[in-house]
Amino acid sequence: KTANGNLDVPNSLKKVGWYSLGVRPGEMGNAVIDGHEVDELGFGAIFKNLYLLEPGDSIFVVNQNNQKLDFEVQNSEVYHLDSAPLAKIFGMASTSNLNLITCNGDFMRNLKTKDKRLVVYAKLK
Repeated sequence: KTANGNLDVPNSLKKVGWYSLGVRPGEMGNAVIDGHEVDELGFGAIFKNLYLLEPGDSIFVVNQNNQKLDFEVQNSEVYHLDSAPLAKIFGMASTSNLNLITCNGDFMRNLKTKDKRLVVYAKLK
């Protein structure tokens, strides 16, 4: 997370980041993990193929106890940078969810980020 509590981006193109102010994957609620789609030159990063996930696909997460958790993709949505539904992504939930986030859309040089976010929503099986 950033100093003001926002979701920060991983410092590596090959790693993901977990939003530590939220729940851990497998706990009740929305666990959020983010990762880069591409680098500044357009080369693929850890979530370069995130857009290929479809409802019914599995996502596996290994937790700190070396337990393998199986999540099923429910759907995915693309949001403009300023209109992502933060409560839906980060808020409370009555099920154990995993929400994966990466950049999407056109690169905005002045902000050094893309103008959209891809969110893949998954639920613990």
